[in-house]
Amino acid sequence: MMALRLPSLALKEPMQWPVWLRHLALVPVFGLTLLLLWFVWLQALSQGIALAQQSHGQLQTTLRERRAQLGVMAELKAQLAQTQSRLSELELRLPGASNMNQVMSSLSRSAKAWRLQLAMIKPQAPTAGVLYEEQRLTLQLTGRFEDLGGFARELSALPWRWALHSFSLVPFQNDLLRMDMVLISLRSPHAKNPSALPEPSALQYAVNERLRPAIAPGLAPFNSERLWPPAPLLAANVLARPAPGRARAPLQSEPLANMTLVGSLLGQGQAAALVRVKDRIYLVRVGDVLGLEEAQVAEISASRLMLYEHSSVPGANKVAQTRFMNLLEKTP
Repeated sequence: MMALRLPSLALKEPMQWPVWLRHLALVPVFGLTLLLLWFVWLQALSQGIALAQQSHGQLQTTLRERRAQLGVMAELKAQLAQTQSRLSELELRLPGASNMNQVMSSLSRSAKAWRLQLAMIKPQAPTAGVLYEEQRLTLQLTGRFEDLGGFARELSALPWRWALHSFSLVPFQNDLLRMDMVLISLRSPHAKNPSALPEPSALQYAVNERLRPAIAPGLAPFNSERLWPPAPLLAANVLARPAPGRARAPLQSEPLANMTLVGSLLGQGQAAALVRVKDRIYLVRVGDVLGLEEAQVAEISASRLMLYEHSSVPGANKVAQTRFMNLLEKTP
């Protein structure tokens, strides 16, 4: 056999090599290039997998949070539906413009059932609000204190929603009182017309003109017997000086600067005042002694007390100073 002889190659002159040998030398270079590209692609692929796994974990966490929120949202939707249903029921019980005659008729029958004299009932013009309109109704009633309380208590049983906004009580005559009250209700401009709302038969607003059960009469709120302890009526302009050495009452243990006039009761009998000391309120009448200064109450009016402070000279029975305690005004 003949041996294969390779021509002598000059390593420094590859262009002089045979063509097939030059092509064969390119195979390792091409393989190394493919290997390098495959390695780069694997690196990029591994980074993408890591990012996908991280994103998958975040998505699972977000999914669990959203599922928890959906559970709470279902409860909130149920509560919202219940609240809307309750609100619709309440709006149906708000008096509309067509219900005012029925409202006034019911109040008039209720006043008659409680043996009250209805001197005035007057609806005011509605006042526009953000969501609802305010409807106010003014009443003036005369009767006993127990009957006025029963009438006010029965307002909650009206088929329409009314609230007692404000009221005032003043003595009238023969232990009767006059009550001026203002009722307030709301009116929804978007609610259905509640004119067809039936009046509950259980209320029986004196349909058959039957009077409410009589309550045993007691002392009227402005009766002089309620003003305890009694004090002597002092008509003189200069009051007698308090006796020395007596035990000090709670109203005489604080200076006058710590006392505040918060109200007064001006009935047919002797007038009385309400004086606040710290966190307690005391009843004061003409002749009582107040404060460490031992000032004696000389006059009680609707807006102030007149106090006489006696002379500090022993045996001297004369007024050294006249002081006034004004009614506390509410700050806006």
